[in-house]
Amino acid sequence: MKKILVEWFCYDKAGQTCGRCDESFQVIKRTVEKMLPVLTERDIVVDLKAHLLDESRIDHSNTVTINGKDILHLLNERDDIFTFCRSCTTITGKPTECRAFIYKEKAYESIPEEMLREAILQEASALP
Repeated sequence: MKKILVEWFCYDKAGQTCGRCDESFQVIKRTVEKMLPVLTERDIVVDLKAHLLDESRIDHSNTVTINGKDILHLLNERDDIFTFCRSCTTITGKPTECRAFIYKEKAYESIPEEMLREAILQEASALP
């Protein structure tokens, strides 16, 4: 059986998480669930792992990796982009930027389902 590990990194302060990070996690869960029949047919299991980050690592918040590869690099998208995040600003009490996703030349605050699906299928095709 082959495995794909999808990891999600999110800023967390006393149980409060960033809204855009939470939306990304919901997209991840929903997308993986939708893809299970196709992946199961290919004898592939998907593991999801969440990493809650403190403020010192907030620059890694809203990051998604697949088998240890950053999704932006996996799909040859632009490097990191950070945009003002109202949710993190509320939690931290100071103006804060969060990572956004670039997919097909458009910026998204949370991961687009199509982007995640493409990356998972690409990684599945590369598995031995």
